[in-house]
Amino acid sequence: MATREQQVFKEGDWIKHPYHGVGQITGLEEKTLGGEAQTFYRVDTDDSTFWIPIEEADESAARPVVSEESLEESLKILAEAPETMADHYRTRRSRIREVRESGRLTRVAELLRDLAGRRRRKSLNSTERRAYREFRQSLIAEWSRVEGIPEEKAESRLRKFLRMGRKRETGEGKAALDPLGKKK
Repeated sequence: MATREQQVFKEGDWIKHPYHGVGQITGLEEKTLGGEAQTFYRVDTDDSTFWIPIEEADESAARPVVSEESLEESLKILAEAPETMADHYRTRRSRIREVRESGRLTRVAELLRDLAGRRRRKSLNSTERRAYREFRQSLIAEWSRVEGIPEEKAESRLRKFLRMGRKRETGEGKAALDPLGKKK
């Protein structure tokens, strides 16, 4: 059984899991699996509960929600002109997998921006559509948690940032303010 010193997270921490999304550590629970007692973090999300073994928490790809500074960096990325994605679908699929495995919000923002740009120029395949929805919702949920705003507001602001990127791509985005509304 893990000791308190081995814990990666503590009760009350907000975390981001690559498959379950944003949730809060609400306690520790003992469970017996295969005849062996283990201690798990209990993580509650808006619509589900999942458990992470304490012994595997540092390898689980779950991480604390990002800082405000990291969120701000990711939002600036969203407002940049999208980069052209690779022509071959396997290369694009590989990039999606790498971003999912990295768990880094800045990488998610880059991919989301680029998928939005590709979506305007060409249709997305089923893997790309699924990734776009997944990463979009993930970013909205984390943004909402970090800034303490409703998800609807984060979603509205996300659309605004992606529009800025589209305007920059077409040469229309020469605003006197940066994407976060701060004077340059």
